Amino acid sequence: MRSDNGPQFKSEVFETSCESLEVEYERIPYKTPNMNAYKESYHRILGDGCLGINEFESFAEARCQGQTVYKDENLRDSIKTHKISR
Repeated sequence: MRSDNGPQFKSEVFETSCESLEVEYERIPYKTPNMNAYKESYHRILGDGCLGINEFESFAEARCQGQTVYKDENLRDSIKTHKISR
């Protein structure tokens, strides 16, 4: 797993959990978001294109809709907002 240097990734609980789950973890160097560009892009697409403009009843619903939007969007052309009708 790779992340930036946010405080949520520096806690002792996080590090202990990674060790106990045998998760290989690395932090990208400070001020180098391009080293994590794929994940940064993924989260921006989900935030701007779905999760940031809708309300969900549960985490499961948000996850399902986010995955659907990400799979359905042609990321190379343009990012469109995806308002969910209820």
